[in-house]
Amino acid sequence: MIVMLPFSIDSKNQRNEQCGHLMRAGELKKLLTADTGLQPGEQKLIYRGKERGNGEFLDVCGVKDRSKLVLMEDPSSREKKYIEMQRNAKIQSVHRAISNISFELDKLADQVQ
Repeated sequence: MIVMLPFSIDSKNQRNEQCGHLMRAGELKKLLTADTGLQPGEQKLIYRGKERGNGEFLDVCGVKDRSKLVLMEDPSSREKKYIEMQRNAKIQSVHRAISNISFELDKLADQVQ
């Protein structure tokens, strides 16, 4: 049995996905990683208003052929990405400053010799 699932990804894009009836929500998230650009841990799969865990079987949740599932980016993962980007930016600016100081020291060392 193959189930056709019309997905709504972030309420903007819709697509159909074929999957077996014994598929888990986590496996479906892995299938959609290439399309969404999000890792499975960054995704939320919602069916009938409830977030479905990675270990839940789709057929046990009541998903049938042409059932509508919504895949969203987890807001906490957005925050983590933003914090990580800020931290990396700070580290890069410190590296640039150290590099500039090192360059200036090399120039001064050449003048002393």
